[in-house]
Parts: sequence; C-alpha cells; structure tokens
Amino acid sequence: MVHRYLGSSLYVYSPVLYAVIMILFFGLLSGMLGVIPVAVSLAFPVRFRVFLFLPVYLLLNATNYIQTIRRGGVTCNWYDYMLLFQDEPKNLWFLVIGIGIVLVLIIGLSFAGRKREAW
Repeated sequence: MVHRYLGSSLYVYSPVLYAVIMILFFGLLSGMLGVIPVAVSLAFPVRFRVFLFLPVYLLLNATNYIQTIRRGGVTCNWYDYMLLFQDEPKNLWFLVIGIGIVLVLIIGLSFAGRKREAW
C-alpha cells in the first residue's frame, strides 16, 4: 500500500520528511485555491460575496463527477491527491493538469480584473 502514496520513494526513505513535504504541498494547493475568490472578485463585480466560493466548490466537485463518469483505474478525486496517506492508485498527470488549470484560471482572471480596473 505504501507504494501507492504520492511520493512513495520519499516515504520509504524518511516518513517524517515525507510528512513535512506533503504538509507544505497541501498548504501550497490550499493557498492556490484561496486565491481563486480574490481573482474572481477582481474580474467580475459580485454583489453577494458568498458566490465567490462557488468556482472553488465547482472545481473541487468536478473531480468527483469526473470520477463517477470514468469508473475504474486510477483516481481523479481531489482528496486522494491532497491527503497524506491515501493509498488509491494515482496518476501524476491528473495532479499536474489540475494545478495547471488552477494557475491558468488565476492568471486569466487576474489579467481580466487588471484590465477592468484600468478603464
């Protein structure tokens, strides 16, 4: 089961170092998800601030919907990649593509907000 962890070779080498690095990775991803409401508020005027969390909610739940459509093989649920000791079979490309989508979303919305503020 250990060989299904995200950084299994690091875990075999040093479980404490694995825990520290995965906690930092969790913090990095959480910070990226925390910037999405700020970028949305820059790009679009939002009357009710509670709607700013809707893109993050939809993005995280989209992985669950994709998993139910795919059925089988490796997982694409967000929590299987962000939790430390998750032993589901994973594909690193799902994680890389997911981080890329979040970065493109943040950068695109930030530039759109910057152009809106310039007018």
